[in-house]
Amino acid sequence: MDKRIIEQYKKSFDELCHHDENVEYWYAREIREPLGYERWENFNKAISRAIIAWFGQPRSC
Repeated sequence: MDKRIIEQYKKSFDELCHHDENVEYWYAREIREPLGYERWENFNKAISRAIIAWFGQPRSC
Protein backbone atom coordinates (compact mmCIF):
# COMPACT_ATOMS: atom_id res chain seq x y z
CA MET A 1 0.00 0.00 0.00
CA ASP A 2 1.21 3.50 -0.81
CA LYS A 3 2.76 5.31 2.16
CA ARG A 4 0.63 8.42 1.48
CA ILE A 5 -2.57 6.40 1.67
CA ILE A 6 -1.49 4.85 4.97
CA GLU A 7 -0.73 8.31 6.36
CA GLN A 8 -4.19 9.53 5.28
CA TYR A 9 -5.86 6.60 7.03
CA LYS A 10 -3.80 7.20 10.17
CA LYS A 11 -4.73 10.89 10.18
CA SER A 12 -8.43 10.03 9.77
CA PHE A 13 -8.35 7.60 12.69
CA ASP A 14 -6.27 9.91 14.87
CA GLU A 15 -8.88 12.65 14.36
CA LEU A 16 -11.66 10.28 15.45
CA CYS A 17 -9.79 8.97 18.49
CA HIS A 18 -11.21 9.68 21.95
CA HIS A 19 -9.15 9.70 25.16
CA ASP A 20 -10.19 8.93 28.71
CA GLU A 21 -7.69 8.42 31.52
CA ASN A 22 -4.84 7.31 29.23
CA VAL A 23 -7.12 5.02 27.19
CA GLU A 24 -7.65 5.53 23.47
CA TYR A 25 -10.93 4.41 21.93
CA TRP A 26 -13.08 4.91 18.86
CA TYR A 27 -16.84 4.84 18.38
CA ALA A 28 -17.94 2.30 15.79
CA ARG A 29 -20.41 4.71 14.20
CA GLU A 30 -17.60 7.24 13.69
CA ILE A 31 -15.14 4.84 12.05
CA ARG A 32 -17.73 3.14 9.84
CA GLU A 33 -17.34 5.50 6.90
CA PRO A 34 -13.50 5.72 6.89
CA LEU A 35 -13.46 1.91 6.80
CA GLY A 36 -15.57 1.96 3.66
CA TYR A 37 -19.00 1.03 5.00
CA GLU A 38 -21.79 3.22 3.69
CA ARG A 39 -24.49 1.73 5.90
CA TRP A 40 -24.39 1.09 9.63
CA GLU A 41 -26.23 -2.20 9.17
CA ASN A 42 -23.43 -3.63 7.03
CA PHE A 43 -20.75 -2.44 9.43
CA ASN A 44 -22.66 -3.83 12.39
CA LYS A 45 -22.72 -7.26 10.70
CA ALA A 46 -18.94 -7.11 10.24
CA ILE A 47 -18.48 -6.19 13.91
CA SER A 48 -20.73 -9.08 14.96
CA ARG A 49 -18.69 -11.53 12.85
CA ALA A 50 -15.46 -10.19 14.39
CA ILE A 51 -16.82 -10.64 17.92
CA ILE A 52 -17.86 -14.22 17.15
CA ALA A 53 -14.43 -14.94 15.64
CA TRP A 54 -12.67 -13.40 18.65
CA PHE A 55 -14.57 -15.40 21.25
CA GLY A 56 -14.36 -18.58 19.20
CA GLN A 57 -10.55 -18.62 19.24
CA PRO A 58 -8.18 -19.70 22.03
CA ARG A 59 -6.57 -16.74 23.80
CA SER A 60 -3.20 -16.37 25.42
CA CYS A 61 -4.03 -13.02 27.04
